[in-house]
Formats: sequence, C-alpha cells, structure tokens
Amino acid sequence: MKQLFLCIILSALPLRAQTVTIDAHVGGEMGEKITNAANSVICLNGCTINVPPGVYALTTTAKLPNGRKNIKLIGTGAILTGNVSLNTMISAQGNNGEVRGFTFHTNGSNYGIVASDGYGQIIAANHFSGPAGVYIAVSGSPGGLRATNNDFNGVTGCASQGDITVFLSAHFAVTNNTAQNTCGFAIQTTASQHGIISHNTIQQTTFRSSLTANGSQTSFVFNWAPSPRIQRVWVQKDDIADNAPVVTYTDATHTTVTYSKAPPRGSIITALGWTALENIQVNSQSWDITVSNNVINGSGDSGIDIVSDFHGTVNSAAQTTTASRVTYTFPARNALSGTPVAVLNERILTAGEATIAKSGSNFVVTLASQARLGDSLAVWDFVLNFPASIATDYPGTITVHGNTVKSVAAACIAPEIAASDVVIEGNVLEDCGIGVSTPAYSAGIFTGGASPLVIRDNVIHNTHPIARAGISVQNIADDTGSAEKLVKIRGNSCVGSFSSGCIFIPTLLGYRQQSIDIQDGQDVPYPQQPDFDSTFTNTPANTDQIQYAQTGGGAQYDTATKMSGTASAKIPAGTSLQIFVRDTAFFNQSIAKVKFWAKRTGTKGSPRVMLVTNLASRTYFQIVPITNTDWREFSFYTSFAGLDTNLLRLDCEAKDGQLNIQNVRFSKRAIPR
Repeated sequence: MKQLFLCIILSALPLRAQTVTIDAHVGGEMGEKITNAANSVICLNGCTINVPPGVYALTTTAKLPNGRKNIKLIGTGAILTGNVSLNTMISAQGNNGEVRGFTFHTNGSNYGIVASDGYGQIIAANHFSGPAGVYIAVSGSPGGLRATNNDFNGVTGCASQGDITVFLSAHFAVTNNTAQNTCGFAIQTTASQHGIISHNTIQQTTFRSSLTANGSQTSFVFNWAPSPRIQRVWVQKDDIADNAPVVTYTDATHTTVTYSKAPPRGSIITALGWTALENIQVNSQSWDITVSNNVINGSGDSGIDIVSDFHGTVNSAAQTTTASRVTYTFPARNALSGTPVAVLNERILTAGEATIAKSGSNFVVTLASQARLGDSLAVWDFVLNFPASIATDYPGTITVHGNTVKSVAAACIAPEIAASDVVIEGNVLEDCGIGVSTPAYSAGIFTGGASPLVIRDNVIHNTHPIARAGISVQNIADDTGSAEKLVKIRGNSCVGSFSSGCIFIPTLLGYRQQSIDIQDGQDVPYPQQPDFDSTFTNTPANTDQIQYAQTGGGAQYDTATKMSGTASAKIPAGTSLQIFVRDTAFFNQSIAKVKFWAKRTGTKGSPRVMLVTNLASRTYFQIVPITNTDWREFSFYTSFAGLDTNLLRLDCEAKDGQLNIQNVRFSKRAIPR
C-alpha cells in the first residue's frame, strides 16, 4: 500500500524539461541531428536542444515536429549555412516551440525559418544574411507567435520577398527586430489578424549617383557597383524629383535613365537607388493590425504601406452554415493557382479558426468552433493579383501610431486603397516623397480611399524641401450627407515649405474628396452667400459677389419644400442651376469649403451637385449624387495652395429626377502649418 501511494505521488509531480546537447563530432548532418533529437523520447514532453558553437552546412531541413510541444532549439554561437537546393533551413511546428540564437547564412535557401501550426511559438535573437526568399516565414500560425530581437543584414545578399512575412496567422507580435538593406519588404502581413508590429528598426541606405548633362544627351547610365543589387530607382533633376524620364534596369549593377528631350546643359541628373520596396506592408485580408513605434530610415517606395495585392477567387461555391456543424465538404471545382483558404462571410479564416485539407477531389473545412446559423462559408483560391485591387480583399481596422519615418521615395505612410477603419496618429515623418514628383505620393501621408480614416497629431518635416504636400487626400467615397464624415483630419503639424500645402485635396475628375472633416481652425465665410429666401424666377438675383446661370429653365422658388427659412431652390428634371463665386482670389493659399443641404424630391433619377474649379488652365470636378429623400448636409473641400483658381462654381443638375437645395455656404480655412 505504501508503494502504491508513493507511485501516485511521483506520477503527480511535474515533468522537468530535459536538455539535449548535440554532439557536433559524431556522425550525421546537423539538420538531421536536430530533427532526430526533437523526435526522441527525451523530447516527448518538451526539451531544450542545444547546438554547440560552430559552422554547420545544412543539407536537410531541421524540423521541430507538429504534435510535440515545448521544444526549445538554442544555437548560441552556432552558424547554419544553407544552399540553393535546400528550401527551408528550420521548420518549427508544435506548441510553445522556440528557435533562438542562431546565425543563418542562407546562401540561396528559400526560407531561413518557417513557423507554422503551433501556438505560442518564439523566434528570437537570430541573425540572418545572404540571398533567400524569406528569412522568417510565419504561415498558418494559430496564435501567440512572437518574432523578436532578430536582425537581418542584406548588404551581402538579402531576402527577395521579405525579412518577415506573416500569412494566414493570428494573434502575433513582430517586435524589436533590426533590418538593414532588405530586398523585398522588411515586414509584411497578408490574410492575418490581431497582430502587432512594434519597435522595429529598419534602415535602407539611399544610394546616390549623379551625372552632369551636356545639353544633347538624352540617356544617362548609372553604375551602382560595388553597392548591393538596386531594386528601385527614382530620379531627381537639380535636386527636384523628376518622373519624366524612363528608368530601365539594364543589369544587376547598371540603370539607364532616358529623357525624350535632352535636359539643359549643366543640369545635374541624380539617380536615387534602394535595395527594397516598402518597409512595413499590411496587405490583403489583414485585420486588426497595429503598427507602432517603429523607426524607419530610407525606402524605395513608401515607409508604411496599406495595400491589397492578393485576391481570393471562389474555388468552391458557398454553403450556408448551421449551428451544429463544424466540418463542411466542398468539391474542388477549379485548378488551384494559389493557396486554398476557408472564407466565412468574405473574411479569410486564419489557422486558429479553421483547417482546410484536400481529400480526393474535395476540400474539407473544419471550423475551430461552430459558426452562426446562416453564415456563408466558402473556399477561395488566394493568389497574387497585382496590380488589380478588389474591395473584398481590402484589409481593415489598422492603427499606425508613434512611428518615425524618414527619407523615403514615396509617401512615408500610405493607405493606398479603401481599407476600412484606419487611424494614423502621433507619427513623426521627415523628408518623404524624395523620389516622386506627383503631389499624391510626394507627401508625408497619402490616402487613396481609406475610410473611415482618422489622421491626427502627426508631425511632418520637409527639410530639403522636396515633398509636395504634408497630407494628400484622394479617392474618398461620396458624401452621403451623414453628420459623421469618413475622413477626419486634425492636430497635424507641417514643418517646412510644401508647394501643395500641408493638406492637399485635389479636385481631379474621378478623385472623390467629399466626405472629409478638417477639424482644425475656423471657417472664414465668403463675403456673401447665395440667397434662396428672396423670390426669384429661374435664378436668384446676381450680386457683386455671387452670380447665377441656368439651363433648361433653371430653378424654381419653392416655399413648400424647405429645411428652414423661407424657401429652397427646386431643380426640376432637365434643368440646372450654376452658382459662381466672383472673387475667386479670396480662396488663394487656403482650403475652400462649400457646404449645402439637399434632398432628392423626384420619385426617380439621380440628380447631382458638382463643385467645378479651374486650376492651371484645366477644369476639374467633384461630384455628389443626391439620392437621399430626406434633408442632409453635404460638403466639398479643395486646396488652393500653390495653384490659384479663376473659377469656383457649384452646379446643381437634374438631368433626370429632381432635387431641392438650400443653405449653400462658401468659406475658406487656413491650411494648417
């Protein structure tokens, strides 16, 4: 009885993790030795595998297997070398695994470390150099992965796709890593959720080479040797970004810049070269991602980019979920060109949420938990789709906070597509857009449609100055008349001179900028405002500050349909009313704001209101369709920094349908500094 009691007590004691030190001098290749140790009885319930200092040429992948947990692989002083025939140097699977302290010379291996399938994995304090595809690839990690305190040196060869890529993973943290002269993206996340990218330091050297024009020369050849392979080149002429010439990447060390017309004699043509593209990239179907407190110096594109380069196409048609099932079978109808993924209500499910497996001619999707009754579950083929951009692929719920970004070719921070719920706050940006000449991307912050979007409390320096704008706002969705506008801008500071102003809001046709709320400063009213309260026929009476015109019979004085006051202007079907500001100089070097209330009063059709301006001898439009049948307030903003206008006109058109408009107000606001 005493013996039985003793056995019970001993079996209840926690098992202490064992330590295995690999003998470097006894036969076998190091990758095989690590795999054998991880699969040994000693490591059944976890262990620490120590690889002694030394240089080890891997010919097989070192594997920490799935199904085992708590295996720590420690390589302090150990140098692992790869080769072009070895796809992956270390494969880490299993829960709570760790890879720490190794030096990787990849030498053409596609991956340094691939982390997948396990919860709570740690990839820490490793050193990477040499040509590769990806140094650390996180793929299908269900939760808790930390990649921290690793460093990447691309000077002698680099990872062509990226230093750290995160795919189909959730609840991850990429922190305190250091990267120098990467080739692709320093850190990229795609189809992943609930991630933190924080306190990383990324240095991209800006390589410069200058030639002096002789007055007849149209082609300039730049030799980058012995610099690393240059991936992206932008051109300056006399220290000003110049996108007119054609850039040809002649070979690994030469770039040719060709002008259609020879630059003037004595012009200094400078090629700016970088080995990499965006430093931090949040790509398609990434959700709840925080990018904070990173330090970025140099980039051949943007510093922090929010894009959508991958697209999911339906491979197997959706099924409606039930409240009791977790396993669903889909016929694999199409040949795969990318990665099969499970998709719930058009959101890709990460590794911790679902598994997908091929079974004969079918895909079998197993959910980690039961879906709601009536949800839509499908299988997509997820594949690179650049440069197409499709709304169902867009990332969202992204915070970019407290980062320092400087000396990048394009915008320092660029949510390029209509990502949802983006906050850009408290960043310090310096010398952005040094390689591009368009004010859209030659900016501290460029937004190409993200909404809802908050841009607040950022400091943007322009020390050269080269950047055209502090904040460039384009492609915001149409104003629906909601009191909550889609883009809110406040508290930002621009230091230095910006030729297009601290906030640049163009009026280009096709670039919709209506649903914006600039919350700094006070509106300065135009001296007179349109008057719809006094009786009129076709148009109100002209004044010394406001002029009117009409087509098709113009507007009608309407006392029955009004929001407030005495009357509104009714625009019947087939007519229009134009409202001109006579003193357009009032708006020079400021942001013009036009605010009005409107509603559709016909039973059908799509009447609209347009803001028409003339900048640099070209006419531009912003358009708001009026489809609401209740009174709503709409607004237009547009910048006149560096470009004066001789035309500012509000067009109220009812080619079909009918609308009523009133309380039109013209004002300006000082461009924030």
